[in-house]
Parts: sequence; structure tokens; C-alpha cells
Amino acid sequence: MVPASTGQIVIVKESDVTREFQAARAFDKYARYLEALPLIFIVLALVVAPARPSPLATAGIVLASSALIRIGLLLGPLESSIKTQPWVVPNSRDAATEAYHVIAMSFVHQDFIVVGVGVAMLAIGLLIGVAKHALMS
Repeated sequence: MVPASTGQIVIVKESDVTREFQAARAFDKYARYLEALPLIFIVLALVVAPARPSPLATAGIVLASSALIRIGLLLGPLESSIKTQPWVVPNSRDAATEAYHVIAMSFVHQDFIVVGVGVAMLAIGLLIGVAKHALMS
């Protein structure tokens, strides 16, 4: 008779990472609100200073920079730390790293879109500034 656990690969035991699972669920619950924060600040910058393109350009720089930092963290220190975590079963470290890589790459792809939006905001802010300067001259 074949045991029920045949073919299962245990990366981590849920009992070892209960707090982490709860934190991930909470993050998923509030992720939509976190996504809206940059848009709120962009609109606020344009409302507060509609005649000044620098807030838009600055918001673009901050948005793109923060996404690049997240990409660097996801592909650097966070990825390499998976191999040293005590809760990862020693025989499953390679599987844990691969699972992390699949999940992290989805975030990296999203962050590249955020970088593009930030660069577009910077470009629009600079173009508005140049146009405004040209009209005033």
C-alpha cells in the first residue's frame, strides 16, 4: 500500500509559518488600497500646484525609484535569504527558492510597469515645464 504522503514535497510546515501566512493574507486584503496611494498623491500634487509641473515630475521620479528598489530587493537580498531561513526544510531549499522566484517574478513584472508609469510621469512633467517656459518667453 502506498502512503498518502507519497509524491508530496514539503517546503515549509504551515505550523512553522503561521504568522507569515497571516501577514500575507492581511497584505492581500489591503493591497488594493496600497496600489491607490500613489495615484492619490499624484492627483493631490496636481490639485495643489496645477501650474507647476515639478510635482508631477517629482512623483514620477519617486514612483520609478521605489519600484526599482523593490525589484532590487526581490531579486537580491530577499531571494538569497530564502536559503538561510530556519523554517525552510533543509532538503527543500531548492524547491523553496524556485517557489519564491516564481512569486517574486510576478511582482517584478508589475514593478516594471510601475517604472514605466513613473518615467512617463517624469516625461510629462518635464514637457509641461518646457512648454510653460517657452510660452512665458
